[in-house]
Order: sequence, then C-alpha cells, then structure tokens
Amino acid sequence: MLSTFAVEHAIPRLGTYPVVLERIRECFEMLKADCEQCRFELIRPASRVETGYALVRHFWDISHLRETVLQHGIRVMWGSEFGLSDHYMRLETTAPAHMRAFLTAIQKSREKVFPAAR
Repeated sequence: MLSTFAVEHAIPRLGTYPVVLERIRECFEMLKADCEQCRFELIRPASRVETGYALVRHFWDISHLRETVLQHGIRVMWGSEFGLSDHYMRLETTAPAHMRAFLTAIQKSREKVFPAAR
C-alpha cells in the first residue's frame, strides 16, 4: 500500500527526466575514458545498454587489486559473488563521485603494479 505522502510527492515528477540516468551516463563515460589506462575492459552486451551497474574485467593481480580497493574503502562486487571468476567486477554506476574515487585509487596504484604503463 502506498502512502498518500508518497503519491503527493510523486505526481509532480511524472513525465520528468530521471536524474539517475545522467549519473549513469557520466559513470559510463568515465569508465570508457579510463578503462585502458586502469587496465580494465568494459564488458558491453550487444545491445550496449547502460544500467545501474557495469561489468569490467581487470588485468591485475587479484590480491593487489583487492588490497587497493580495501585500502581506499571502496566496495565492489567480485565476480565470484555472481558466478564468474574474480577477474571480473561489478561496479555501481549511479554515483559519479564514487566512480571517480574508484578510478583515482586504481590509477595511483596501477603505477606500482604496471610500472611500464606510465
């Protein structure tokens, strides 16, 4: 059952553009721009749909990547949590500031793991 309060606040928003779609687009743009530099591959379905999550495959030593995200307080969903190997990660794409923090942490750490990639 919906509350009257929820209905009253939802009615003015009918027909408006959802703000989250712009956030998702922004996160995907960041991923596309930084994937190669971060040693990731963005996995895209044939339909090229952009949703609230992105699937990436990384080319890192798994233990180092886990350590990197833990050190920065970043949470990702590892592939083993949804039936793939841990060379895959699922990243949330609804918060551009979080995506930016993730990519910045990865870029800083990447130089230690892949020194020739500078």
